[in-house]
Amino acid sequence: MSKIKKIISKKNKTKIVSLTAYSKNVASILDNYCDIILVGDSLGSVLYNYKSTREVTLNTMIEHSKSVRMGIKKSLMIVDMPHNTYRTPKEAVKNAKQIMKKTKCDGVKLEGGKKVYEIIKSLIKNKIPVMGHLGLLPQSDKTFKFKGKKKLERNNIIRDSQLLEKAGVFSIVLECVETSLAKLVTQNLKIPTIGIGASKYCDGQILVFDDLIGLNSTNYKFVKKYANIRNNISKAVLNKGLDAGTAFEILSIDIADLDVGKNIGASLQADQAEADLRVAQAKAETRRAMAVAEEQEMTAKTQEMKAKVVEAESEVPRAMAHAFNEGNMGIMDYYRMENIKSDTTMRDSIADTGSESNTEENTE
Repeated sequence: MSKIKKIISKKNKTKIVSLTAYSKNVASILDNYCDIILVGDSLGSVLYNYKSTREVTLNTMIEHSKSVRMGIKKSLMIVDMPHNTYRTPKEAVKNAKQIMKKTKCDGVKLEGGKKVYEIIKSLIKNKIPVMGHLGLLPQSDKTFKFKGKKKLERNNIIRDSQLLEKAGVFSIVLECVETSLAKLVTQNLKIPTIGIGASKYCDGQILVFDDLIGLNSTNYKFVKKYANIRNNISKAVLNKGLDAGTAFEILSIDIADLDVGKNIGASLQADQAEADLRVAQAKAETRRAMAVAEEQEMTAKTQEMKAKVVEAESEVPRAMAHAFNEGNMGIMDYYRMENIKSDTTMRDSIADTGSESNTEENTE
């Protein structure tokens, strides 16, 4: 739970870095640089060429997650619950417990809003941490398109995000959600949002690692490629002299030779540091502006009080003149008042002199 609390504490402070991993080797590289590592059901299309993530089974997710677990030491590990494994609260709890026990992951992720509200509550009740998922839902949506352009769609996503937070999820993935909507949802929630194609306004980003390093041939607008490992592997094979005559020969390419971890990790850390710096600068500028405004306000208040004192002092002679005219104050009253003022001044002067003498004696 301490890892989850750490993720929640990053809200509005520092960007959350998340990537997918399907094996120990990749996970061990990403563990040095990621806050969250997700074993996503995207492995169906990435590794098995499935047409849909709905074809991914529970056993497949568990086996890949067991491999990933061996490569993680510090990152938060989350596992996708595959299609048709959480149709009822009872089924969800049973399968989630199996995932948690066999993979030793830190939590599970499931798709949907209002429809899975009671299911999520049951999982939380059974002490199973849950990450939500709104926007494009690969397990149920048949078409790939951005969400939130229509009013009804926007309202549903806003409502569902609030329901998921109420149910107890520790964060929500927003996939392919329109920019202004992603920003609004992020601002309205106390838990972090993790975007994938959902703008820079989310609290963090998650991407498929194979897309990030250019291993897939497919290009997505929202994916920033940090490398082109596909080309690197091709060059490595050619450099080893593989030709038509020896095409059947199996060659081993050590991914460490491609220096993936160093390059990707350094780039991710640089991007995160740059984002954190911009946030810190904005907050510092806000504090400076508030301090200047407060100083100016105090100066104005001081001038206002001085003006009131001067105004009050100017009323004294006028009040005395009025008292003389009305017969409420005679000339002897005036002299007695002046004598009292002089006597008070003299006493204050004597007291000050005595105080200074005592100070000098004590010093000697």
